[in-house]
Amino acid sequence: MIFHDSRLFLLAALLFVSFACTDVVLERPQRVIVDDVLIDTIYPDVDPSCSDRIQNNDESDVDCGGSMCSACGEGQTCRAAGDCLGNLCVNGLCQAVSACENGRQDGNETDTDCGGSDCPKCRDYKLCRSNSDCAGGTCADGWCATASCVDGVQNNDESDVDCGGLTCIGCSVYQRCRQNDDCLDNLCFNGFCEAVNSCANGIRDNRETDIDCGGDQCEPCWEGARCQVGSDCWTGLCQDGVCGGGGSSCWNGWQDGQETDVDCGGRECQPCWEGQRCFEPKDCMSGACNNGVCGAGDTCWNGWQDGSESDVDCGGWQCEPCWDGQHCLGGQDCWSGVCANSVCGGGGGTCWNGWQDGSESDVDCGGGQCDPCWDGARCYGPQDCWNGVCPTASAAAATPAGTAGRTARRPTSIAAAGTVSRVGTDKAASSPRTA
Repeated sequence: MIFHDSRLFLLAALLFVSFACTDVVLERPQRVIVDDVLIDTIYPDVDPSCSDRIQNNDESDVDCGGSMCSACGEGQTCRAAGDCLGNLCVNGLCQAVSACENGRQDGNETDTDCGGSDCPKCRDYKLCRSNSDCAGGTCADGWCATASCVDGVQNNDESDVDCGGLTCIGCSVYQRCRQNDDCLDNLCFNGFCEAVNSCANGIRDNRETDIDCGGDQCEPCWEGARCQVGSDCWTGLCQDGVCGGGGSSCWNGWQDGQETDVDCGGRECQPCWEGQRCFEPKDCMSGACNNGVCGAGDTCWNGWQDGSESDVDCGGWQCEPCWDGQHCLGGQDCWSGVCANSVCGGGGGTCWNGWQDGSESDVDCGGGQCDPCWDGARCYGPQDCWNGVCPTASAAAATPAGTAGRTARRPTSIAAAGTVSRVGTDKAASSPRTA
């Protein structure tokens, strides 16, 4: 009995030593992939990982999901939305969603589900790499920022970078525009801001001391206008920032010198207003001296650039168009219908515009620049005629240069040309400018 117990004790000791000195492999059910087929089997326990082709730890499917491994793809099992690439788990299976809607920053996104080349642009305060990543068009120091008029980007309703639109300042010459209000000079032509004669735009700009006068580009100002130095004033006297008199007979309250009325008219003083005395038309602002008194007259004949005129006594909505070489704001200001770089003419094909202009002796012919004229048309010399005979050459030669050619056959109304039209300015055939 004692011997039998001793053998049992020895066997137990040997087994204890064997277990103590040898690794024991336990076996338990596992989900594994064998030949791309997922099966449940008994598999030896190994160190778990996200690439062992075994569903272990807290994975929701083989090597995916859970807190340690990457998210699972469409159709794989899941326990929560975080187990899925698309961040959508329905009835225990991952569902497919757009990469721009998965609640993750992936692909070439600059922030979660926005930015990059594939997803929508990011809102303000989201991460970005370039202006194109941001809805507002501004990426500053890696963050989408609120658009402004000083961010160096064309955004909001700007017509060009940081100018135009309802909020920002007007754009400069050659910058893009959609309407006149987008431009500093209030002139938008073919989508770009154009320059205008700033001395006749009704705005105090471009170093003028008062509206359309003073400064180094415009004519001097009259009494009462703002000034900085004497040269800003017709009187040559600038007192306390205002043009005044005192040093000139044109401002002394007397009719003296060559004045036709008190402090006006003559060669030295400004023209007189309606109702004041005059000797000749140039003594009057209106250019009309009737029986020694200035009348209302027509500002299109007063020898001044005033009203809406683009040059002296021409252009604008009230006067007839200007000739080549004179200033213009648009094609409607020119007889040729062409206004290039704020000057009438050039590139308009004046020999085919239906007008007698330039050096033409008659409408679209003669003058050296156009084809010779046919029989019956006016001419200045034989070179103006196809047959080489100009019977009136001697008479034409006696006509002062620039007069016969301009007035011989000017249309009796602007609308008659068919290419230039203005509201309320269809002048009758009795217009003083018509021959």
